[in-house]
Amino acid sequence: MDGTPIDNETGNSLNAETGRGGVDFGNAAMDINPSSIASVSLLKGAFFDPSSKINGVYKGGPYGTSTPFNDNSHISQILYAPDFRGVLIDFAEMSFILAEAANRGFGVGDTAAKHYENGITASMNEWGVDTADVTAYLANADVAFATAAGTDKEKIAKQFWIAMYNRGFEGWTVYRLFDAPTLQ
Repeated sequence: MDGTPIDNETGNSLNAETGRGGVDFGNAAMDINPSSIASVSLLKGAFFDPSSKINGVYKGGPYGTSTPFNDNSHISQILYAPDFRGVLIDFAEMSFILAEAANRGFGVGDTAAKHYENGITASMNEWGVDTADVTAYLANADVAFATAAGTDKEKIAKQFWIAMYNRGFEGWTVYRLFDAPTLQ
């Protein structure tokens, strides 16, 4: 770690903290459970600090709960960089939005499968994943739109959620909108 503090405060509104309704905004430490994306080992080195593995595996706490810092794996140093860019919307997100629209029958210029692949490719390119690794990932039967498990909506949701990793609120919105992926 470079000494950069991690704000693990929940940022709840006063009403949420006092049990009178309000908004639970969550926090950066709760945005992703590494064990929920176990099949995406290729991305884990970019997202998570390999030195924070616990007994040789990436470990996350129960989603939406607070756990001791050292009981879980930690995010990669790249995310702490002061010049790490903030994004409001990018090509990956737009591609997944178009994949959903195509899946619902809207004419958006291409198929749900093509927009899905564009979203995955754009996300992985953003993280500097080698082109050969992107191609191999897209060809994986657990990822390929034609063969991955679940409904087309669930396939889009899972990859969309992974692509929104470093944008917690958008990732949470994907999860709420699609009611997927299934988190552990």
